[in-house]
Amino acid sequence: MARPVKTVTHPHLYRFWVARKASALLQRGQVTAGLSRAVDKGSCGFVRTRVSGIVRPMSDAPRSKALGDPSPAPSDPAPSDPATSASATTAATRQAVYAAAPTPGKWTRFACMMYEAILLFGVVFVADYLFDTLTQSKHALALRHERQAWLFVAIGAYFILCWRMGGQTLPMKTWDIRLVDGNGGRIPMWKAIVRYVLSWPITFTGIGYVWACFDKDRQFLHDRLVGTRLIVSKAVKRPRKK
Repeated sequence: MARPVKTVTHPHLYRFWVARKASALLQRGQVTAGLSRAVDKGSCGFVRTRVSGIVRPMSDAPRSKALGDPSPAPSDPAPSDPATSASATTAATRQAVYAAAPTPGKWTRFACMMYEAILLFGVVFVADYLFDTLTQSKHALALRHERQAWLFVAIGAYFILCWRMGGQTLPMKTWDIRLVDGNGGRIPMWKAIVRYVLSWPITFTGIGYVWACFDKDRQFLHDRLVGTRLIVSKAVKRPRKK
């Protein structure tokens, strides 16, 4: 609805009225959507002005600009990178597939452990040779406790690095076994260390095999305690590289 016609008979009074009206509108967060002025000169030379407008709310950004707010207007969020989104989607899909993969059988894991024991002869030989070279020891019983601690660290470095990098050692690749986290992702460093430490007493006492016979997912006890899983890697179809 149009506002009533206001007649101002003096230009200074008109400027004062317009400035006051504009200040009131800006303070209330409103601006005039349409402002029409019909200026004509009367016979006496006085200025007659008609002001009509429709009032609407003003958004925050124009109001800040009109009021002289130094704070910048909020910028639009940066568009997401399609490559990053696709990579995150692929990683989530792969983790979901790994989490649903089957568990290797008990005999498959036993054969993998026998193969692992043969491979560890080479790891122990190289680590023991380095220890004898660095300490200049000429007897196998010399520095016995230090030698055992060194071999424990060397074997642990072999397993932990293989589990962290790809979830597989060489025998595990041969028997299509992969170690993953509970959600199907790569296991963190602390889980790899704790799993290695727990695997010594649980494996050599035979508790791990007994637990795997009654576990609902046929997982070892140290895997259940740490939150990791052994899966059949060939059951997961990995995309081919182009």
